[in-house]
Amino acid sequence: MSHAKRILYSTPVLAYPPQSGPALRVASSIKALAQVGEIYLHCRTAMSASTLAYYSRYCVRVWQSPSGRQPWHVMKRIANRVGHSMLRRDLVALDGPRDHRDALRLCQEIVPDVVWLGHGQISYELLRYLKNTNAKLKIVLDTDSIWSRYVLRELPFVAKEGRRRAIVRAAEAKQEEERWGTALADVTTSVSDVDARYYKELNGAEGRVRLFSNVIDVDDYKAVPPAPACFRRPALCLAGTFWPGSPMEDASRWLIDHVLPLVKRSVPQVHLYVIGRGSDRVLADVRDQAVTVTGRVNSVLPFLFHCDASLVPLRFESGTRFKILEAGACRKPVVSTTLGAEGLPVEHGESIMLADSVEGFAEAIIRVLLDRDLAERLGGNLGRVVERQFSIDALARQASAVLEYLGSLA
Repeated sequence: MSHAKRILYSTPVLAYPPQSGPALRVASSIKALAQVGEIYLHCRTAMSASTLAYYSRYCVRVWQSPSGRQPWHVMKRIANRVGHSMLRRDLVALDGPRDHRDALRLCQEIVPDVVWLGHGQISYELLRYLKNTNAKLKIVLDTDSIWSRYVLRELPFVAKEGRRRAIVRAAEAKQEEERWGTALADVTTSVSDVDARYYKELNGAEGRVRLFSNVIDVDDYKAVPPAPACFRRPALCLAGTFWPGSPMEDASRWLIDHVLPLVKRSVPQVHLYVIGRGSDRVLADVRDQAVTVTGRVNSVLPFLFHCDASLVPLRFESGTRFKILEAGACRKPVVSTTLGAEGLPVEHGESIMLADSVEGFAEAIIRVLLDRDLAERLGGNLGRVVERQFSIDALARQASAVLEYLGSLA
């Protein structure tokens, strides 16, 4: 490249420290893009002083759009959590016309080589607004999962016909967005070859779908924090973001109600930690003494570093799981469903344990807890996979390929 590409990175998700999957993806994306271009960050959400200070290290400038400065931004997020739990869709848009105009103003001021829309699944309207206003803008729609696929995958676990119809309607709406979004964006990114095949089939956009993986900054996992107070072992760790009817609620209840009783027969002292925003509300009825539901924590790492196994018992979702990557960085063994490890280059019995039935999942946990050689081998092999393929440097190489492709369109 003859000069550093000027990238306007616009995101509706930003936090430090990042904890949710979308926030982790945005953090990694900014770090990787900063290696290959100049980042001008447009934040479309509420932003703390510590968040601003952290990301300013990687960006030429940082702006906060109007919605992020409004006190009712939090109310919008609450409304959308309700919408996802009932209808599998947002009830209100987090972005509004003022945010779209703000992004356009920055495009006119900065004159970026590329506009990169982070967390693209909720950036479709901004994509359309910018393209309709200035068709010459080169825009990357950055996706971390296929939302329509995640919505539809819940159908086998739903009995009520009304709920089933709502799920189908929500999935059809998302599929339509995904169809015109991939047609409109100059590049649509995917986190895995599995997702890439889906986007390519929507519009035959072979060259315009590019890999941009979920990765982690392995340097963030080198210092081992102390264990949480009164930490009980042998410990299992299940972490994620929860809302009523979410994939994490389904996974947790399946694990607690059906899998954990079988594990206790062989490992009576086992203790399960369920960690993440909303977990304490969604699982408030759990009374098992072998289960601790923490709710939101400042960091999952004290639990993850000191647990004996990290669990990913997802039965519906899409994308690739940051919790598997984080466990690998901590050299911890992972037991996952096949779906939970979708899109990751992991091998059963070598870098991960995979099981989909109640009995199989329980047996895999028991093996990891009782066979320390197996646990160490799994954790070590997974860690090497993460270091080779899911680092910031690896993502920077993918970002460079995207920018090179966009440069060829000039």
